[in-house]
Amino acid sequence: MKKYLKIFASLLFALVMALSCLLSACGGKSDDSGDTCNHVDVNDDGLCDNCGEPFGGGDTGHSEHVDLNGDGKCDLGGEPMGSIPVDPGKDDDKDDPGKDDDKDDPDKGDYSFGDSNYFVSTDGLLKENIVNDKYGTFYEIGVQSYCDSNGDNVGDLQGIISRLPYIRGMGYTGIWLTPVVDAWPRQYGYGARDYMKIYPAYGTFADFDELIEKAHELGIKVICDMVFNHTSDSGCAWWNQAFAAQKSGDTTNEYYGFYNFSKRNPGTSNWEQRDGWYFECSQYYGGMPDLNLDNPKVKEKLAEVIKLWVGDHHIDGMRLDAVKNYFNDQPAKNKAFVDWIVTEAQKYNPNIYVVGEVYSGKDGADGTNAYYSGTKADSFFWFEDGYFPDWHDGTIGYWVNTVVNNASQASSAADNYFTSMQSMISGSAGKIPAPFLDQHDTDRVADALFKHNATKIKFAHGLLSMYTGNTFTYYGDEIAMNGTRTMSESDGQRRMGFLWDTNNPPKIQVDDVAPNYANVTGALQQIADSASILNYYKEANNLRNAFPAIIRGTPTKVSNNGGVLTIKKTWNGQTVHIVINFTGSQKQATSPAGTFQKAICPSGKATGSGSSVTLPAYSIAVFA
Repeated sequence: MKKYLKIFASLLFALVMALSCLLSACGGKSDDSGDTCNHVDVNDDGLCDNCGEPFGGGDTGHSEHVDLNGDGKCDLGGEPMGSIPVDPGKDDDKDDPGKDDDKDDPDKGDYSFGDSNYFVSTDGLLKENIVNDKYGTFYEIGVQSYCDSNGDNVGDLQGIISRLPYIRGMGYTGIWLTPVVDAWPRQYGYGARDYMKIYPAYGTFADFDELIEKAHELGIKVICDMVFNHTSDSGCAWWNQAFAAQKSGDTTNEYYGFYNFSKRNPGTSNWEQRDGWYFECSQYYGGMPDLNLDNPKVKEKLAEVIKLWVGDHHIDGMRLDAVKNYFNDQPAKNKAFVDWIVTEAQKYNPNIYVVGEVYSGKDGADGTNAYYSGTKADSFFWFEDGYFPDWHDGTIGYWVNTVVNNASQASSAADNYFTSMQSMISGSAGKIPAPFLDQHDTDRVADALFKHNATKIKFAHGLLSMYTGNTFTYYGDEIAMNGTRTMSESDGQRRMGFLWDTNNPPKIQVDDVAPNYANVTGALQQIADSASILNYYKEANNLRNAFPAIIRGTPTKVSNNGGVLTIKKTWNGQTVHIVINFTGSQKQATSPAGTFQKAICPSGKATGSGSSVTLPAYSIAVFA
């Protein structure tokens, strides 16, 4: 009620000031150019920011945007909502972006701009203890698929901006954006046409800068996908120039030698033939020719790309695509090139976070562990827990499926879960582990692996959330979206438009594949359901954010009591005990130290307090 009184008061104030302004010089004052002043009052001092007169009148003569009728437009001026963060209950604590400073309405207004329909309540959550370092809880966003702000059926930057409050309300402190550079629209933008431009359907650099600014306001860091292994062969000036120069023998062309060509068939699968020439290309798709990264001129161009995104547009991190394919079958050169990228990026941001994709297991010269110990990068994705239908189910996925179907395996599942976490931490060589369950190149676990079993979906995310390091969640997993590779071998189903509202599915199509929302409930409906998968994800992320030791601590196994696993983690003076019930029945969870803080349960609730609580099946409790 108090919130609506505030809105009414703001509306009344704005209307009174508008009338006042019409009677004052401000209503018709011109700026220095002679044009009528566009009146705005972003700092709420009652004066027009452009001309200094008492506020009101002009093109947008009101200091606050309000939308009482829910049509998405400001009731005062008619412009779209969300252009200025003006929620009376917005967060005013710059040192703690997750803190609510609206004393009159403490459960509202943490995250202001955006569509209020997707406000995620923070009622009942633990107070966050966010540490400003490279650790966090990350959310991968397929830009093309996430949120379409202008009705052209393509997700865009403004759409993401409108959903930042939702993302932060879900407990994510970082986002990984799939490529936003101007790229061939198929293959999700992984074939660049121009690294120095943004894909037009996504927006402009002004939109991107706004995204960075508003993400930072909410305590969200932004990392961008950087694809330096290959470009597109469609509409890419580098490729067009280089191929023409190769065919004509014009060695004076700036782009001569930017790609690898051969007159004879090298006899390997990653070479394509065109106009009598063979060229090396991405093993993932023949229309993405590999750059010749041995060429100093190519590195000069890529240095300019790094400067643009890190130095000029202030991204917080980079996700390096296809690292082990920079130089196929040459791990030492791959690692040296990773170091070159990190060194270039650190010229503009010494604290840049770099996570690489080494699409393989942990062992061997081209395995994840070797890149951790052999490069300057902060992280490499831990593929051992990721779900790959043609490889394995991932440690977490396999054991969740096992114990929910066969309770007698609970003790083995607990041991294997702990061993996998230890192995990941050990292999990361003192750097930051980066575990995940699925991502844009894999089938979605909720659909393909867990067959929409809510208990399995929740428990898997809970187990991931207790891992040390930076966890990565693929957009849509929090609502259990579908996503399997289609018969045509397209990844379109894995990259469908996010289902914000069950009753209004998006018209976004990726690679011309019709989306499938069978058995999926939209975010709007799941936000309202306290027992939903979405709200379980929120609760699990909150535990990570409340206890820095969960994200950063080295685990010690205290006990495995027939499938009730107790883990101790300590970091910077904070100790937590995590008790995980891998069994299919109710169990007693007792901590050797600390008091019960919170439990996440696929169904039911934990009961008790102090050092001992009763945990439902497949539940996780934290003591501190």
